[in-house]
Amino acid sequence: MRRIIPLLVVILAASALPMAPALAGGYSYGTTVYPTGTSFAQDPTVWLYLQASSPSAIQVNLTLSTGQTMAMTYNPSLDVASVLLPTPPAAGTQVTGDVSITDPGYTTEVLPVSFTEASQPISPQPESLAGWQFATLLNRSRTAEGLPTLSYDQTLAAASMAHATYYQTYANSLYATGTFSLHDESQTYPVGYTGDTPDQRDLAVGAVISGIDIEVLATGRQTVVQAYRALMDTTFHRFGLLSAQISQIGVGWQPAVGSVPSIAVSDISGNAALSVTPPAEMLFPVQGATDVPLSYTGESPNPLSGIRSDAQLPSDPAGYPVSISFSSLVVSSVQISSAQLTDASGVVPTYLIDGSTYTDNNPVYSGESMARGAALFAQSPLTPGTVYTAAFSGTETLTSGASQPFNALWSFTTRPTASLTAAYLVGSTLVVTGHQLDLPSTPQPTLLGPSATATQTWTVTSHTASTTFAALPSLTGVSLNGQTVPISPAPFSDLGQASWAAQPIISAWDRQVVQGVGHGLFAPLSPVTGLQAITLIYRQIGSPGVAINPVASSLPVWSQAAVSWALAANLITPQFVPSLTLAAPRDSVVQWLMQGEGVAPLSTPPPFSDASQIPTADAGYVAAGAAMGVVNGFPNGTFQPASVTTRAAMVKLLYAFFLPNMP
Repeated sequence: MRRIIPLLVVILAASALPMAPALAGGYSYGTTVYPTGTSFAQDPTVWLYLQASSPSAIQVNLTLSTGQTMAMTYNPSLDVASVLLPTPPAAGTQVTGDVSITDPGYTTEVLPVSFTEASQPISPQPESLAGWQFATLLNRSRTAEGLPTLSYDQTLAAASMAHATYYQTYANSLYATGTFSLHDESQTYPVGYTGDTPDQRDLAVGAVISGIDIEVLATGRQTVVQAYRALMDTTFHRFGLLSAQISQIGVGWQPAVGSVPSIAVSDISGNAALSVTPPAEMLFPVQGATDVPLSYTGESPNPLSGIRSDAQLPSDPAGYPVSISFSSLVVSSVQISSAQLTDASGVVPTYLIDGSTYTDNNPVYSGESMARGAALFAQSPLTPGTVYTAAFSGTETLTSGASQPFNALWSFTTRPTASLTAAYLVGSTLVVTGHQLDLPSTPQPTLLGPSATATQTWTVTSHTASTTFAALPSLTGVSLNGQTVPISPAPFSDLGQASWAAQPIISAWDRQVVQGVGHGLFAPLSPVTGLQAITLIYRQIGSPGVAINPVASSLPVWSQAAVSWALAANLITPQFVPSLTLAAPRDSVVQWLMQGEGVAPLSTPPPFSDASQIPTADAGYVAAGAAMGVVNGFPNGTFQPASVTTRAAMVKLLYAFFLPNMP
């Protein structure tokens, strides 16, 4: 299989909204009313930046040239006045009018409104599975750093997906030379064009950006999880993703198509004046992290540009970047006095990159700074399975103007070498289990046996990989990194009844999420009960600690913690608990899984012909699952909410939501 060297390019671009230079009476305002130019939003919101000394007194009205007048809602927490147009404008029409800002006793200001609705408006993009994966992994890292989590925004997702599609359209033309920023678009190449820059595209699809606006992207990765990992394995991108000022995220993911590489685009925004209490410093990897990657293979702009070239890094990588960064809400600059990385053998030779050693000289991806951060790069890849200790000290200058010293000391452990533990053949599907199987740098497992083929396409997670053959092969074993494991009998003898779920079932069994029914059987086509379904979801998310609810105390011991968790998380009501011993209906299983994984329900109806038969409480979650591509109907277009879910189908649903632990 041809291996594409991943290209990673990201810029962190902050929007700068035009502002009135001084207070006009008791308020200040943005000089631009959005949208402007061409609006690609299917349902445009008219809005402007506004700050008022008396929020209850301020009145903002939109008057269209048609004579229609409507009040705009002022949100002082976002510094925004906005109104959703009650009737979407027809495609290709121009919308004009003005916005008046009135505060009793002060001057009334009037600002023009003018935009043209695009001939092909873009709908908000519901959260996809790829978007959920990216956002969930990022929120895990933010939670570990003591930062607030991000909410998913459908307009940002629409802008991200539009740009991902645009990139793939012109990957081999506009972007092929490397002289044009992957974050920009050009009207010279009009197919799918929505705006020159990330902030223009976000505004064009209807995003309300009252402060910071960031875009990150990675190309050439097999999965969106690998794309996310690639971004967090850098410096500038990591610093942006761990900003205390961001609050919303949207993700667009397009897998590779032929010679066109994959791309993950994430647009992220927030209020620059967001009132949060950020941590004193953000250390990455976090204290006690495990499975930390070994090497750094580059980013643009490259913080090592003054030391090593991008061309060197893939073939001779530096060590994984270990960083410290500070929030711009608290710290204006930082000066590093000492920094070192040590292992059991002593001090590791490193490159220190900080404000004094990094110079921004990249003409395509410019604007990055190490003013509030620093990173240590070992001069060669880190050693697998090793504990490292990082130490930084220096002086931070606060936004108040004061200065104070800081000292940071923490440890982490690198990931072990990718390895195999077992290999199973279920029909014509080969499933292997092991460690770190999803890394781009992991060699493809080698098949051993008389009919083994040299090239196969593997589906991977962090600890399982599978490939399906056109015909039943004759294999004796599988080899990886010099280690060979023989073909073993599958953990359950009846998996052939649902070979389409062989990898999910073996993966869940390997992670101790599922067990068999005894006598070496899994019973893949048997219905799953409510108790079993909720217990599987509970194990999937890591079995969080919970006090046993008295309502659950009479249930089987193996289910009591899971049901107590489901009650605390409002997945179920106490009145519903007695019915959990029965086969679980499809609509309930989807609701439990979506809600348990933090997926918000959609307000749109599910795309099934019998959607009216789905209980109202579950319909939004079924719609969300369908939009994510993990909930499917039957061939006749129905969902059949009251039908039972089989054990195999339940595990396959869980498998779609499995994410590896990340540093």
